[in-house]
Amino acid sequence: MPSPDPSSPRHDSTVGFADIKAVPDFSPEFLSGEMSVVIGILACAALAYLLLKRFRPGPQPLVVPAVTAGELLAQRKQRIEKLLSASSIDPRESGAEFSAFLRESLELKFGFPAAKLSSDEFAEAFGAVLSAKLRGVPAEQRTELATQARELLRRCERWAFSAPARGEPERTAANSITSPVAELRAAYEAINGLLRDTENVRSREESRTRTVVAHPPKSGQPA
Repeated sequence: MPSPDPSSPRHDSTVGFADIKAVPDFSPEFLSGEMSVVIGILACAALAYLLLKRFRPGPQPLVVPAVTAGELLAQRKQRIEKLLSASSIDPRESGAEFSAFLRESLELKFGFPAAKLSSDEFAEAFGAVLSAKLRGVPAEQRTELATQARELLRRCERWAFSAPARGEPERTAANSITSPVAELRAAYEAINGLLRDTENVRSREESRTRTVVAHPPKSGQPA
């Protein structure tokens, strides 16, 4: 018969296993205290998360820089020069771009709603603006500038609204263009020439006005 293992528990039929240690007393108060601490920590963490979420700045919207009128005008000029560099030019498309370019250029320089006016209204408004802002310029010169602008605008809009599109046959003598490329390029040069002349006249008038303000004429002398 094998000898009993000294490490094994001894069994007593009246007591049970004498060497088994008693289970320690369980304290509900101790567990309640620990749970209170855990619940408090979780509550603080949740509150901190909500506060951070509320006051943390959200994603900033993408700010697209505004395009100025001058930049839009430069983009239109690039489109026109690209059109005129092609071997085949559509008078309708070119006329619309020329008209918009002339209107937007003068609107930017003189601050009147040129883009919203008919050709007759445009000529009248442009003449009035020249009279108001270039009072030192002779009336004949102002009238000539306004007349040139009106005639160029009418020519551009005749192409824009009446000329056949690329690939279409020319329908009437009024719509026909003997040399489309040469005439359209000449019109664009005339528009740029008008804008240069207008800018030169305006610059001279502004310079004259500054001189008069800085050195007013003596009594009896013309301004």
